[in-house]
Amino acid sequence: MKASLFICLLLTFGAFAKGENTPELIETLKYIAENEIETSVPLTQFYWNLASAYDLGDGVLEDKKEAYKWYRKLAESGDVRVQYVLGGGYLFGYGLIEDKVQAYAWFNISAANGYETSKEYKTLAAKGMTMEQVAEAQKISREMIKANPKLIGD
Repeated sequence: MKASLFICLLLTFGAFAKGENTPELIETLKYIAENEIETSVPLTQFYWNLASAYDLGDGVLEDKKEAYKWYRKLAESGDVRVQYVLGGGYLFGYGLIEDKVQAYAWFNISAANGYETSKEYKTLAAKGMTMEQVAEAQKISREMIKANPKLIGD
C-alpha cells in the first residue's frame, strides 16, 4: 500500500506542479485529505488545493459547496485568510447560505488573529444586524474557539 501511495503521490504532485488538475488527481488529493494520510506535505496544502479546484472548476466540476467544505477545514486549522473567506462566503451568500451571524463570527475570529481586512468586514456585517445578532455571533465565536483552540494562532 505504501509503495502504491508513494507512486500516486509522485504522479499527483507532478501533475499539480504543471497545473494539470484532472479528476484522478483531485480524487487522490481528496483521498489523502479525507483520510488524513501523513505525507511530507502538510494536510492544509491538500485542503487548499481541493478548495481551489472545486471553487474554480479546475479538473472537476465547479462545486461551491464542496469548495467551502475544504475552505472550512483550512479555516479550522487556523488559516486567518480563509477564516476571512468563510466570513465573506456567509456575508454575501457566495458558496454558502447567506448568514450574517456566521459571517460576523468568522470575521471576528480572523480579526482576533490580526487580519485587518476582517475588522472592516466585521463592521460591515454588523451594520445589518441587531444587537442580539451581534451578541449571538460573538458567543458563537467564543464557543468555536473553545471547541477548537487552533482557530486562534500563536
